[in-house]
Amino acid sequence: LLAGIAVFAGVFVFAGVVRTPGASKNPHMVLASRALAVAGILLLARIALLAHEDGVPVLLVEARGPGDDFLAGALGLIEKRFEVVPPSDVTAFVADGRYVPRRAAAVVVYIRTGEDIGAVEDALGGRAGTGTAPVALLLAEAAVDALGAGSRLADLPGVVAYGLDVDVRGLDEGGAEKKLLALAGRLRAATGKGADYAMLWTADRLDLARVGKAAGIKAFFGGDGLNRNGDRATRLRVVDVTRLLASGGARGLRLGLFAGMYRGNYLAYPAWALLGMLAGGKR
Repeated sequence: LLAGIAVFAGVFVFAGVVRTPGASKNPHMVLASRALAVAGILLLARIALLAHEDGVPVLLVEARGPGDDFLAGALGLIEKRFEVVPPSDVTAFVADGRYVPRRAAAVVVYIRTGEDIGAVEDALGGRAGTGTAPVALLLAEAAVDALGAGSRLADLPGVVAYGLDVDVRGLDEGGAEKKLLALAGRLRAATGKGADYAMLWTADRLDLARVGKAAGIKAFFGGDGLNRNGDRATRLRVVDVTRLLASGGARGLRLGLFAGMYRGNYLAYPAWALLGMLAGGKR
């Protein structure tokens, strides 16, 4: 963007420069050239800063944050700023271009350890009614191991899907498939529900379609797209907003600005960066 502006600025300046001694330029041509240079700058800024990607953010929030009511407050703030949709709507939008609200976002709650299970139960247990926003739960291996038979997670309002966070470092496709299948079996035994999503660490070299087929995985978290129509529907990009929601000051505004930039409105970046600095650098 800066290089393009510099080129057009040069055109604007040199449009009025007479290169032959004693010659003169038509003032109307100079005016027209400079007008085109200004139009070029505006068009370039429009292309670079207002891309309108139409991506759907998938917001990841860790269950354990500062204060016992962190998760409940974070989910309440997200519900006020966005029209929360289940991850399945995002995959349908990416794959088939199906409609999602303009202010849509999906929410994934990350449960790292067994202690986080209690935080999730407290935060989601009090929610009820048809207006409950849908969320997906992403469980790390330690959290799955801590689940007991008949876990309360299965009865929490608003939980529409489960995911598994699996470390597959050093494993081939067969080993990764077996580990994912074993975790999915333990999750089903504890909650009666299967895993629809998974996040595999260091899995770039693996054939994810093969790894997830046996466990019935519909999509993997950790893609590099923007969850827009035309991206891979089996790879959803997640954005960790835990630090932002844990910081103080204008959290809702900063979250809204961030979502706007995610969808291609980069004009909001200066305001977002300034608010982030005022909040102690937690973005």
